[in-house]
Amino acid sequence: MKIRYAFVLVAMALFFAVFLIACQSEGEALKHFEKAPINGMVYDYENSPCSNVIVKLNGKHVIRTDINGRFTFLGMPPGTYGLWFEKQGYESLELAFDFHSRSQVLYVKMMSLKILIQRIEKATTDKHWKEAESLLLRAMIIDRENPTVHYLKATLALYRGEAEEAARILRGIIESGYSDTTILVSLADIYQYRLNDPERAKEYLAAYLYIQEDPEIRKRYEQLGQ
Repeated sequence: MKIRYAFVLVAMALFFAVFLIACQSEGEALKHFEKAPINGMVYDYENSPCSNVIVKLNGKHVIRTDINGRFTFLGMPPGTYGLWFEKQGYESLELAFDFHSRSQVLYVKMMSLKILIQRIEKATTDKHWKEAESLLLRAMIIDRENPTVHYLKATLALYRGEAEEAARILRGIIESGYSDTTILVSLADIYQYRLNDPERAKEYLAAYLYIQEDPEIRKRYEQLGQ
């Protein structure tokens, strides 16, 4: 029995030695190659795949991600590559990638304007003003004309005590063709309570009532007319 047991141990040792050698050989084969595909996947901050993202490799190879957020650059030698990711409504992203194994997959996250706006709103609610201003600058780069971004910009101007600037920004949103009751009542608030201009406040309350009737806004409008 002892001889048989020793034989089994020797056989197992030989098996694991061969297995380790095979694994090492496979690992070496993955690391030593002339050319291989660079594979990657792009997600947003809600962990959803980002389709139709423009991906540039070293500024010259250009492809787009598929419906599942995947991309592949075929026949690439090992080395360090510069990658650029761009999609409308998202923050552009640039990074360096060290390609040294066939088995590598590059996972990338892109920040959407939607998520940035949510973070600005939260930072503003929590009164984290510096964070809100930093996020706002990033949102402006993505879409400088977005009315929600401008409304948040006016909110931060108001926090800094710049009531005239806040009113100017909100008027600009309306002049661009975007009419919203929230903006109108915000303008009324600024003119009535910050700039002591009840006539201008009444003007924006009237515009509000033209869009929709509201008992509280109606009462406020009539009180200003007295």
